[in-house]
Amino acid sequence: ALLHTPEELGKSFLITVAPIARLIEEKQATSAIDRGKIVRDAIKKAFDHLEGEGKRADEAQDWVHYNILYYNYFMLRHSLKKDQIAARLMISPRHYYRLAKEAFAKLWSALLILDEYG
Repeated sequence: ALLHTPEELGKSFLITVAPIARLIEEKQATSAIDRGKIVRDAIKKAFDHLEGEGKRADEAQDWVHYNILYYNYFMLRHSLKKDQIAARLMISPRHYYRLAKEAFAKLWSALLILDEYG
């Protein structure tokens, strides 16, 4: 829900992440909503950077981190429980949690190097 609430994002610690802070300063975003939209766009750009090869598929290994984040945070229509996501991705719940940690780390890394891929 936070990802889809610009005002909350605009008040979060994410506004201090270097590439995001630069964008906020460049665009002179002073309101929480404007800052939040910049944060949301940056997260989406970092998320898109995690795409695998070819068409997205639940069983595709190179899409697993993307899919975990997608089903947890980016999918708007309905939310799935962690075990449902694991089943959908054809992995064990235990393996899901390991991969979820990796997915967050990859998203964070992509966010930190946002400047490098425009």
